[in-house]
Amino acid sequence: MNRILKIGLLTAGILILIGLGLKGRIIHEKFSSEKWKNWEETESEW
Repeated sequence: MNRILKIGLLTAGILILIGLGLKGRIIHEKFSSEKWKNWEETESEW
């Protein structure tokens, strides 16, 4: 039981860290097909 608890806590910790890392990287904007079709890659977009 002790080993299962350690694995569970480690997994939960990793998921929390991943969630915090992605928190600011997800953009909530509506999809625009015109913007998508006319998009040009630039170095500032990276």
